[in-house]
Amino acid sequence: MHKQRSFKLLMPLLILFAAVTIFSCKKDDVNNPTPNLPDLQSRVTSSVSGFVSDENNQAVSGATVKVGANTSSTDQYGFFSFRDVQVVKNAAVVTVTHSGYFKGMRTYIAEAGKAAVVRIKLLPKTNIGSIDAAAGGSATAADGLKVELPASGVVDGSGTAYTGPVTVSAKWLNPAADDFSQIMPGDLRALNTSGEMRTLLSYGMAAVELTGSGGQALQVAPGKKSTVFFPLPSTLQGPAPATIPLWHFDEEKGLWIEEGSATKVGDKYVGEVSHFSFWNCDVPANYIQFNVTVHDADGNPVPWAVVKLTMANAPFTATNGITDSSGYVNGAIPANTDLVMTIY
Repeated sequence: MHKQRSFKLLMPLLILFAAVTIFSCKKDDVNNPTPNLPDLQSRVTSSVSGFVSDENNQAVSGATVKVGANTSSTDQYGFFSFRDVQVVKNAAVVTVTHSGYFKGMRTYIAEAGKAAVVRIKLLPKTNIGSIDAAAGGSATAADGLKVELPASGVVDGSGTAYTGPVTVSAKWLNPAADDFSQIMPGDLRALNTSGEMRTLLSYGMAAVELTGSGGQALQVAPGKKSTVFFPLPSTLQGPAPATIPLWHFDEEKGLWIEEGSATKVGDKYVGEVSHFSFWNCDVPANYIQFNVTVHDADGNPVPWAVVKLTMANAPFTATNGITDSSGYVNGAIPANTDLVMTIY
């Protein structure tokens, strides 16, 4: 059943392929807001394919790609494909790993008989500084992202206190960037402290990893906290709330998990974290699943079209998906929100 009151669609702005004169967009279905407690157990058999690139939009070959229990590698074009694999229906996850890069992870809503298409852009593990673990200290990236470690606040993988130099690799993810949906992990769906599913409006995201002198992975010690300073883009400083929930990315679930909060201080959000992975400053909102099929003027499905949805009152925020061979794509969008659709 179509619920027009739950989704207001403004006039689409259509950016056309040279080979296609006109697009028409068919709004197949807008579901009711999702149940409070999501089903993360049910599985379906579906297919997924996509491309992996680096920060300069160059194809990444030889990257390891995992979907469910299945593993493959990207070819010379950065392409991968999985057919008929078992995945979690409401939160299927594609995970990409490659030496020198942070993990790339994309979450999608899987449907039996449908083939999802994703694009993942890997971010380099940039060394932003070294901190003495015993004394503590800070490291700051050129973009303003800052990480502070407490004295004697780092352990290795076995939980043993580490006292040597700590290399901090970090990357700030600008939520106003055109490629934000390709560089961020997940699909901006999250579980709040009550275990309810929400979608997120991001005000800044960071990937942080700590390594020791021997290249071993390190973490914040139990009972300790690290402080992270998240830059705020100029376009977001006005509407940014004084305090905002913090969320970390759960790689197994493919969802963001609420944990703590950050405070707006000047042009940054400042918050304490108990461990390192991807962290996100976000305002949560109810969401609905939105399904679209794209046809050309002759009624033919348009595969590999990018469907971009932008909040009308926040044009710096956007989410997008890519149509499959039948011109179909789905995704989670904020409920009761004016959106502008762009197809290209």
